[in-house]
Amino acid sequence: MRTMEQRALLATMRSLSEEAALLSCNQVATCHPELRCELHIFERTVVRCLADLHNGRTDIPALSVIQRCVTVIAPSLLVAVQTYDDKLTLQSACRQFRQMSERLLPKIPNGVSATDTQFAFNA
Repeated sequence: MRTMEQRALLATMRSLSEEAALLSCNQVATCHPELRCELHIFERTVVRCLADLHNGRTDIPALSVIQRCVTVIAPSLLVAVQTYDDKLTLQSACRQFRQMSERLLPKIPNGVSATDTQFAFNA
């Protein structure tokens, strides 16, 4: 029974990481490079959170939180960008993806979030 639960958990995690990867392949993302960049950061954040969660790290958000970000919030942001197709909506979606990435990753002991260092290296 425990093995079946672990397999189901791993399948859910795999599904979430695949779904996060597919977000940046979305037609809306391919039209907007800045959005695609934020989606790649979001994808890496999700994968890192899932790996940390799998390895038993305790300061990671619950799987349900990650799942909600990937399956509910992210697709609705892409739909909004596609629907309104204006600069303001695009900027708002990019900002919200950045905020989700920052919330999902834990804080490093000195108060700097892991995404701050990740974003500094990307710049």
